[in-house]
Amino acid sequence: ILSMNRGLEKSSHRSSAAFVVLGHPEYYHRFGFLRSLIFGIDSKYGVRGVFMALEMRRESLSGKFGTIKFYAAFSNA
Repeated sequence: ILSMNRGLEKSSHRSSAAFVVLGHPEYYHRFGFLRSLIFGIDSKYGVRGVFMALEMRRESLSGKFGTIKFYAAFSNA
């Protein structure tokens, strides 16, 4: 938890507008992540219930939508 908070804090000082993660909703919700579909963002991996997004700046995902695909290094497909 400490390293997650530290990572988000460091990122808040950069130009990162939002983050997406693939992970357990109960864990990531405590950091402010919400299910990505709330923002109109889907995943090509069929994991809608555990695909989460966090706006680092308010409304940064407003009007954005689409499907996220990870870099090949994160996939064995």
